[in-house]
Amino acid sequence: MDKFKSVSSLLIGVIILLVSGSVQLRSIHLASIEEPAPTSIKRGDPETLSRPGPENVTRFQLPNVEPLSVEAEYKLTRSRGSSRLVKVLYTPGQMRWEEYEPGQREPSLIKIFSNNVRSTYLPTSNYLEIYDWEPIDSRVKTQERGIGEILLMPAAVGTPFASPPALHEALQSGALVCGGEEQIAGRIASILETTEKSNLPPYRLWYDKETLFLLKSEEYQTNFKHLRTSLECTRVRYGVPLKADRFSIGLWTKLALSVWPT
Repeated sequence: MDKFKSVSSLLIGVIILLVSGSVQLRSIHLASIEEPAPTSIKRGDPETLSRPGPENVTRFQLPNVEPLSVEAEYKLTRSRGSSRLVKVLYTPGQMRWEEYEPGQREPSLIKIFSNNVRSTYLPTSNYLEIYDWEPIDSRVKTQERGIGEILLMPAAVGTPFASPPALHEALQSGALVCGGEEQIAGRIASILETTEKSNLPPYRLWYDKETLFLLKSEEYQTNFKHLRTSLECTRVRYGVPLKADRFSIGLWTKLALSVWPT
């Protein structure tokens, strides 16, 4: 009987070892396929800037917020080295975009998005363009408007905020990858990059982690080398009261009639 108990104990011990061994091997196997930790992007020369590593879409916490009224200033720099001051006023459904030449107090270009109309006015030449415009809200998806239109060009589409559903789609499809955080204009920004799947030029984007306001964007020629255009926010204020007349065409209607007579 004692001999039988010893054999039984030995068999039970072997089974326990085998079970624990398989559990250990399974744990190692699962750990081996986990994604690497995200790489924080480093500031420096754009040509030597290390690209952020890919990050799972679930790790990018999309804030569930509606766009706020905003007053902001940017520095717009092109590859030639020339730079402009950009002033932006935004309230949901309306935006005013002004560009200033260095040392000038009056804007050289004004864009107003309001009442389903986009107006572009050049004060020095008294030139005006008017186009139909459809506002982009925070619920729009990339399938409806396109990733480039939603995420990259506030001066073209009339909003400096990204759409959470559009961002989620782009991250899930691999059109965007995440990498690190950085402080821009006193705000913590999440950094995103376009990939070949986006069918867009190389872009690096900095969005306010709490509001998805575009704090900075960089456009490159190829492989994130040779910076073409940089737009960086230097000052931003949320929730500011904005008067309706800042988004009004006003006397421009008369100018439009003189440009395109009915």
